[in-house]
Amino acid sequence: INFLYISHIHFDHCGGSMSVAEHYHEANDKPLTILCPIRMLPWFTYLSSVFGVPLNLVPLGKLHQDKALRETFHNEHGVKIDLCPAMHTRDSWSIALMSDDWKVAYSGDTLPNSQFVDIGKDCDILIHEATHQSTLSEDAAKKRHSTVRQAIEIGEKMNAMYTVLTHFSLRYQKLPPFLNENVPENVMFAHDFMKINKENIKTWCQATDALPKLFPNHYKDLMKQPYYKFKNFS
Repeated sequence: INFLYISHIHFDHCGGSMSVAEHYHEANDKPLTILCPIRMLPWFTYLSSVFGVPLNLVPLGKLHQDKALRETFHNEHGVKIDLCPAMHTRDSWSIALMSDDWKVAYSGDTLPNSQFVDIGKDCDILIHEATHQSTLSEDAAKKRHSTVRQAIEIGEKMNAMYTVLTHFSLRYQKLPPFLNENVPENVMFAHDFMKINKENIKTWCQATDALPKLFPNHYKDLMKQPYYKFKNFS
């Protein structure tokens, strides 16, 4: 681990971060750098004192505005960073990470955002939230999230080489919301403990078609759910 990035204050994005920081400090004898919204600084400062674990806290808003601070971060961590505000809750962010030979863009939680398209342009991997199936676009908009189709379209606008969809609603507890979606060959659905590298990324993209055969009972259960309005998206 080089550093920890937290896009916004919601607990599903920051829970467990102190455990990571504690193990990092034990292994490296130095504080973990955490990039986080400025609203989280008091919370992390308090937890740091309770756990007795030092932290190097960098507010995302300041990192976004301060070019010199981004250059310092690049020199210390070997990664260039670009940020833009996400369209979710207050003080939430999307990020693009760049090294000499790769670029990764991560949306965090957000509605489709043209600013994010700009900073993630031509990335190797786009990681984008796809909380809802595409038939639930109104529900997604109310909760300031994206649908599967919207996330795929962001990847197309970015010219992303690969797109990883993640952050699925709890209504999809067994399988991701892939039904009736026209999923391009360079798009995959994330799962817990997923590891992606140059050797396996194409295989992960091909795995979506195999899900009904690998998990037939879960697939049948998914087909029965009342929230599925059967409409194809292309």
